[in-house]
Formats: sequence, C-alpha cells, structure tokens
Amino acid sequence: MGFSCRVIVNIENDVVKEGITVPLSAVVFDNNLNSKIVFIYNPSTQKVELRKVSDEGIIVGRNDLIVSGNIEPGEQVVSAGASYLVDGQQVKILTE
Repeated sequence: MGFSCRVIVNIENDVVKEGITVPLSAVVFDNNLNSKIVFIYNPSTQKVELRKVSDEGIIVGRNDLIVSGNIEPGEQVVSAGASYLVDGQQVKILTE
C-alpha cells in the first residue's frame, strides 16, 4: 500500500552556514509551483510532505546540494523516487 522510496537522514553535522545538505536526487523541480522541492518523510503518519527549497548551486562532495527553505536538520529527506511522489502520499521506507 502506497509508494516505496528511499529516505536519507540528515545528521546535524550536515548543517552548513548557507543551509542544509541534501542528496542531489532529492531535489526536484515542480512545474506547478515553479519551484524546487524536496519531500520530507513524516514517520508518525508514514506520509511525505512537500517542501519548497532554494539553492545557490553549491554542491558538496559528489552528490549533495546545499539548500535553504522550510527544512530542518534531522528531518528525513526522500532521496529516491521523489519525482514520482505527491504531497501527502503514503510511503514505505526501504531498508538496505
């Protein structure tokens, strides 16, 4: 029931001066909102929440992007399948 996706947990040391690092694969462009977005996994509801983010194009390492917006350190960011999700969709976390 619902969509399966992979979730990456941002650890507090991923907080940088300009924002928070998230995997590049977590950031998608929403044409309806004309904005970049990420999906945050809510463990209490097992649903994802759409959050608008912005970035300056700063890549950290090979796979992370620094973003700012309505996202907090420690929140679980969907890193796989994000382009297939909709706000409020129920998902199941895949374990490695």
